[in-house]
Amino acid sequence: MLRDLLKMNRAAKNNAAAADSLLSAWEIVAGPDRLTIRPTGSELSQQDLCILAARLEALGVSAREEIEFDLSGVERIGPQWTVVLATLVHISRRVAATCRLTGLHGQPAAAVDLYRKSASLMRLVASARNAA
Repeated sequence: MLRDLLKMNRAAKNNAAAADSLLSAWEIVAGPDRLTIRPTGSELSQQDLCILAARLEALGVSAREEIEFDLSGVERIGPQWTVVLATLVHISRRVAATCRLTGLHGQPAAAVDLYRKSASLMRLVASARNAA
Protein backbone atom coordinates (compact mmCIF):
# COMPACT_ATOMS: atom_id res chain seq x y z
CA MET A 1 0.00 0.00 0.00
CA LEU A 2 2.82 2.40 0.86
CA ARG A 3 4.47 1.59 -2.45
CA ASP A 4 1.23 2.48 -4.29
CA LEU A 5 0.97 5.77 -2.42
CA LEU A 6 4.57 6.61 -3.31
CA LYS A 7 3.88 5.83 -6.98
CA MET A 8 0.79 8.06 -6.92
CA ASN A 9 2.78 10.85 -5.28
CA ARG A 10 5.53 10.57 -7.92
CA ALA A 11 2.95 10.59 -10.72
CA ALA A 12 1.29 13.68 -9.24
CA LYS A 13 4.65 15.45 -9.02
CA ASN A 14 5.45 14.49 -12.62
CA ASN A 15 2.06 15.77 -13.79
CA ALA A 16 2.57 19.02 -11.89
CA ALA A 17 6.03 19.46 -13.44
CA ALA A 18 4.61 18.79 -16.92
CA ALA A 19 1.82 21.32 -16.33
CA ASP A 20 4.33 23.92 -15.12
CA SER A 21 6.47 23.28 -18.19
CA LEU A 22 3.44 23.59 -20.47
CA LEU A 23 2.23 26.81 -18.84
CA SER A 24 5.67 28.40 -18.88
CA ALA A 25 5.98 27.83 -22.65
CA TRP A 26 2.39 28.41 -23.82
CA GLU A 27 -0.54 30.74 -23.23
CA ILE A 28 -3.72 28.76 -23.82
CA VAL A 29 -7.08 30.48 -24.12
CA ALA A 30 -10.16 28.26 -24.33
CA GLY A 31 -13.28 29.61 -25.99
CA PRO A 32 -16.59 27.86 -26.62
CA ASP A 33 -15.38 26.22 -29.85
CA ARG A 34 -11.72 27.21 -30.16
CA LEU A 35 -8.43 26.86 -28.35
CA THR A 36 -6.03 29.71 -29.05
CA ILE A 37 -2.47 28.71 -28.28
CA ARG A 38 0.37 31.24 -28.19
CA PRO A 39 4.01 30.53 -27.42
CA THR A 40 5.21 32.72 -24.54
CA GLY A 41 8.71 33.06 -25.98
CA SER A 42 10.01 34.62 -29.17
CA GLU A 43 11.44 31.30 -30.45
CA LEU A 44 9.31 28.27 -31.28
CA SER A 45 11.20 25.10 -30.35
CA GLN A 46 10.50 21.44 -30.96
CA GLN A 47 10.87 20.68 -27.25
CA ASP A 48 8.04 23.06 -26.37
CA LEU A 49 5.89 21.65 -29.19
CA CYS A 50 6.43 18.07 -28.03
CA ILE A 51 5.21 18.96 -24.54
CA LEU A 52 2.18 20.67 -26.07
CA ALA A 53 1.48 17.77 -28.44
CA ALA A 54 1.42 15.25 -25.60
CA ARG A 55 -1.01 17.39 -23.60
CA LEU A 56 -3.31 18.05 -26.57
CA GLU A 57 -3.47 14.36 -27.39
CA ALA A 58 -4.21 13.55 -23.74
CA LEU A 59 -7.02 16.13 -23.68
CA GLY A 60 -8.84 14.51 -26.57
CA VAL A 61 -9.78 17.76 -28.30
CA SER A 62 -13.18 17.51 -29.97
CA ALA A 63 -13.60 17.52 -33.75
CA ARG A 64 -16.04 20.41 -33.27
CA GLU A 65 -13.25 22.56 -31.90
CA GLU A 66 -10.59 24.50 -33.71
CA ILE A 67 -7.03 25.02 -32.55
CA GLU A 68 -5.47 28.32 -33.54
CA PHE A 69 -1.70 28.54 -33.15
CA ASP A 70 -1.13 32.29 -32.86
CA LEU A 71 2.52 32.82 -33.75
CA SER A 72 2.39 36.63 -33.76
CA GLY A 73 4.92 36.80 -30.91
CA VAL A 74 7.35 34.36 -32.53
CA GLU A 75 10.39 35.95 -34.13
CA ARG A 76 12.21 32.73 -34.95
CA ILE A 77 11.47 29.07 -35.55
CA GLY A 78 14.44 27.02 -34.64
CA PRO A 79 16.96 25.79 -34.37
CA GLN A 80 15.75 23.04 -36.73
CA TRP A 81 12.80 24.74 -38.39
CA THR A 82 11.86 21.79 -40.62
CA VAL A 83 11.52 19.53 -37.57
CA VAL A 84 9.47 22.19 -35.75
CA LEU A 85 7.10 22.56 -38.70
CA ALA A 86 6.85 18.78 -39.10
CA THR A 87 5.88 18.62 -35.42
CA LEU A 88 3.08 21.14 -36.06
CA VAL A 89 1.89 18.95 -38.96
CA HIS A 90 2.07 15.92 -36.66
CA ILE A 91 -0.05 17.69 -34.03
CA SER A 92 -2.66 18.64 -36.62
CA ARG A 93 -2.94 15.01 -37.71
CA ARG A 94 -3.11 13.60 -34.19
CA VAL A 95 -5.88 15.78 -32.77
CA ALA A 96 -9.45 15.68 -34.02
CA ALA A 97 -9.74 19.47 -34.29
CA THR A 98 -9.00 21.70 -37.27
CA CYS A 99 -5.66 23.48 -36.77
CA ARG A 100 -4.67 26.91 -38.13
CA LEU A 101 -1.51 28.99 -37.97
CA THR A 102 -2.01 32.74 -37.57
CA GLY A 103 0.20 35.75 -36.97
CA LEU A 104 3.06 34.58 -39.19
CA HIS A 105 5.68 37.21 -40.01
CA GLY A 106 9.41 37.45 -40.66
CA GLN A 107 11.46 34.24 -40.47
CA PRO A 108 8.51 32.08 -39.32
CA ALA A 109 6.43 33.20 -42.33
CA ALA A 110 9.33 32.55 -44.71
CA ALA A 111 9.95 29.09 -43.20
CA VAL A 112 6.28 28.11 -43.46
CA ASP A 113 6.08 29.45 -47.02
CA LEU A 114 9.15 27.44 -48.04
CA TYR A 115 7.77 24.37 -46.29
CA ARG A 116 4.43 24.66 -48.11
CA LYS A 117 6.04 25.16 -51.53
CA SER A 118 8.76 22.52 -51.29
CA ALA A 119 7.61 19.36 -53.02
CA SER A 120 10.53 17.38 -51.60
CA LEU A 121 9.70 18.42 -48.02
CA MET A 122 6.06 17.50 -48.52
CA ARG A 123 7.08 14.08 -49.92
CA LEU A 124 9.23 13.52 -46.83
CA VAL A 125 6.33 14.39 -44.55
CA ALA A 126 3.98 12.11 -46.51
CA SER A 127 6.45 9.21 -46.44
CA ALA A 128 6.99 9.64 -42.70
CA ARG A 129 3.23 9.64 -42.15
CA ASN A 130 2.79 6.50 -44.25
CA ALA A 131 5.61 4.74 -42.40
CA ALA A 132 4.07 5.48 -38.99
